[in-house]
Amino acid sequence: MTSRARTLTAPSPAVNKRKFIMLALAMLAACLAAFAARPAHAEEVAVAHMNVQQAKQLIAALPDLQIIDVRTGGEFREGHLNGAVNINYYSPLFRRDIGKFDRDRPYLVHCKTGARSSRAVRIMRELGFTMIYHMDGGTDAWRAASLPFVRD
Repeated sequence: MTSRARTLTAPSPAVNKRKFIMLALAMLAACLAAFAARPAHAEEVAVAHMNVQQAKQLIAALPDLQIIDVRTGGEFREGHLNGAVNINYYSPLFRRDIGKFDRDRPYLVHCKTGARSSRAVRIMRELGFTMIYHMDGGTDAWRAASLPFVRD
């Protein structure tokens, strides 16, 4: 009886890159499909919930994505996602300020842990926003994953 040794080799970097791109495109297609039908009522607007790794891929894949950080100004200045716009959920003008944005543009909404941004997403739905992505876990999860933060 002869035994045959089997040697496993790691896939080439090109294969890994191709797989990553295919996975990112599949995830993006699934998210965009959730928004393909434009519902007439706010209750029917789908919100795509995603973890921080999915959010990072979405940011890279959608150049017109607007990142909305609903933490306080002080929290925002301590560090935020690159390109994020700060609109304090606790501000009495939050509804007015968020209502100034284009309702048909895609938005990624987050806060520190996900509680305030969940409430902000409800308001955005009421105001007629049609493409809302929610980053579950907020900046706490983003930092825990060692993803990049910027300070102004």
